[in-house]
Amino acid sequence: MAMFSGVVVAISGGCSGTKSEPANSKSGTSKSPAVEAASKQKTADVAVREVLDGLRRREARAIWNFLPPSYRQKMQQAVRDFGTHCEDDSWRPFVTTWQRARKILPTKIAVLASAASSKVEGSPNTAGSVNPSGVVRLLNAIGDSEISSVARIRDIDLAKFFDKTGQEVLTALGEWSSRGSESSDPFEILSQVEVTLVSATGDSAVVRVRWPGQPATEHVFVLVEGHWLPKSIADDWSNGVQSVRNQAIAWADEVRSKPEVWQSQLKTLNRVLDELENAQSVDEIKLAWTCGVRDLQLLLIVDLEPAVPENAGSTEKSTSTKPARIKKPDTEELLPDVK
Repeated sequence: MAMFSGVVVAISGGCSGTKSEPANSKSGTSKSPAVEAASKQKTADVAVREVLDGLRRREARAIWNFLPPSYRQKMQQAVRDFGTHCEDDSWRPFVTTWQRARKILPTKIAVLASAASSKVEGSPNTAGSVNPSGVVRLLNAIGDSEISSVARIRDIDLAKFFDKTGQEVLTALGEWSSRGSESSDPFEILSQVEVTLVSATGDSAVVRVRWPGQPATEHVFVLVEGHWLPKSIADDWSNGVQSVRNQAIAWADEVRSKPEVWQSQLKTLNRVLDELENAQSVDEIKLAWTCGVRDLQLLLIVDLEPAVPENAGSTEKSTSTKPARIKKPDTEELLPDVK
């Protein structure tokens, strides 16, 4: 969900063993009980490093613990509301397709990975650069989770979801990339990021983040219910959660009212799986994989295109309910430049 990505992007500014600079607080500043209690426990930079240390250990629960109680409640209710608007008849075919992927993809990717390992250089942008064990773990984690049933989504406990499924997903992502004998841990870079507390006054703080090879950037954090959050997330949380909730519900309602669109998308997924299942040789599997990735990319592009209302030429306000493209969080600036 977009709200999750905003949180992860915001807090993935870093974690390291670098000592933070001491906060210069004014002796005459009056603090609320919540601020006073929180200040005795941790500072904003420590809160950020705790989350990133958790991510390095594949502990997704650290993200959940980072959020204030009311934020967790709204997030969980949004997911449950989505489940309430979903119908079993619409969701079950997706689950069936996912279970097919669990059976087909690992063996085919293993063939390509084995073929790639026999070469001096693996083939980028193909399944040959993917670790089969990571694929298996990811497919199983999602397939066995609450997402596999509408009834379970409606009664989901996100804390438990993060504990079990979240940890498995992070572990799978850590295993995802395969470079022969060379270790490739996508989370290792987090240990190289410097996080420094620049200043702290009452319920506000400034944290400096420096990625390896990147200039340092400073970010304002605020204290919310005893939890330090990036100010950009705190300011937009209520509207952001409501927006994502509305988009998810609109999608569920659209699937119910226009099932043929959803069925067509699932048909495309199953056709890709059919071609992979029937492929036997390395070349056949590679071709099926390449064509399948292309088809799925096209499917996503078409699905993300904003709907053009029939009265586009009219001055009347559009009543289209198709979810809009999700806005990238402002906190994305915390991430290093991608070259």
